[in-house]
Amino acid sequence: MTDFKVMRDRARVSFSTFAFVVSFFAPRAAAQEHRAQQYKTLEEMPAVQRALLQRVIPNLDAKRWSVVYVDNAHMTSLDRETVKKTSEDQFDLWVRRDYVEPMKLSKGTADHALTREAVDCSGAHFRVLKSVAYSVSGSPVLVIETPFERQDIVPASVGETEYGEICHDAREIGKPSK
Repeated sequence: MTDFKVMRDRARVSFSTFAFVVSFFAPRAAAQEHRAQQYKTLEEMPAVQRALLQRVIPNLDAKRWSVVYVDNAHMTSLDRETVKKTSEDQFDLWVRRDYVEPMKLSKGTADHALTREAVDCSGAHFRVLKSVAYSVSGSPVLVIETPFERQDIVPASVGETEYGEICHDAREIGKPSK
């Protein structure tokens, strides 16, 4: 029998892992604003975004990780070493999402998650294949092996902006899978 706390944690991480995209499904002016906004210096960024970058960036390998999106809830990075082109404009890749506010789970607190995703850039769809939530110390707090259903990337949303950047980088570095 599955422990209720484990089921609850899986639901929280499952929701949170793609909540950053699901919560963006309603079209928002913020998506347009983010696209147009270019910060020349770190000081120009909102304080919450600046604090997240200052906390996470020193621990990321800059050659491996490409920061593709930052907002007041999370920062998304693409793992350049794992991008595989599976067919025309479709990629299998790993994405890291660092949370501004840590997520409390029954077995610990997660400050970031890694997700393996299948992304269809021309069809505007994605599917989370695996998700692992990590504590501040880097220990796995929760692992979800069950793939999620395919999700649409909603037009004119923050999610569209985020996946647009993921697809841009994936197209640049994607290698055909063998």
